[in-house]
Amino acid sequence: MASLEVFGPETGQEPAVVNLPLIGVSADRVDHDGTIAISVARSAGQHLTRIIHDVARIHLEQPDDGSTAALLIESADGTRTTVHLRATPLRAQPSRVLDPPHCERDDST
Repeated sequence: MASLEVFGPETGQEPAVVNLPLIGVSADRVDHDGTIAISVARSAGQHLTRIIHDVARIHLEQPDDGSTAALLIESADGTRTTVHLRATPLRAQPSRVLDPPHCERDDST
């Protein structure tokens, strides 16, 4: 689960995301323009992606007990985004592999 807090030097505290499932955190490795995207989802049809441009610093805070981690991202303009990550226990479910629609399955092995 992820919660996001954003504070900009000119805009102040911006609306936050609270306890939504984290889809992913990714960096632009093609253009190397210092952009990071953080994606969360309310449901299968409702996704939210926060794009952070001109990233100057990234810091990961993780307590020894592993309960909650925080990813601190600061942009060159001084905007700070904090992503609080909280682990949630997985419910016991039978194992299964889902084939993404854009991938081909290879059963030859």
